[in-house]
Amino acid sequence: MRAGRVTTRPSKPSSWLQQPAGLSRKQNELAEMERASTEFRYLLPSMVTGLLATPEYAAASLAHIPGDHSDAVARKLERQAVLHDTSKRQS
Repeated sequence: MRAGRVTTRPSKPSSWLQQPAGLSRKQNELAEMERASTEFRYLLPSMVTGLLATPEYAAASLAHIPGDHSDAVARKLERQAVLHDTSKRQS
C-alpha cells in the first residue's frame, strides 16, 4: 500500500470523524486496502501505524476526538491479523 499524499492532522476533526460510525468506517476502509495489498510501506514519522499499535497507543491516538473509541480501537487491533499473511510483504 502506498501513500499518495502527505496530510497533516486538522485542528478540528474532519467530518468523517464527527459522525458516530466514522471511525469504524475508516478502519473498515483501511482493512480492505490492507487485505487487497500485496506490499505495505508506511512512512509515519510522528506516529505508529495502526497495524503496529498497542491497545493503549491506539486509544491515545484517538483521544483528541470526542466520543467512545472502543470499536475503532478494537478494529485497529483486528487489522493486525494481516501481518501474519505470508503472501504479503512489509517494509
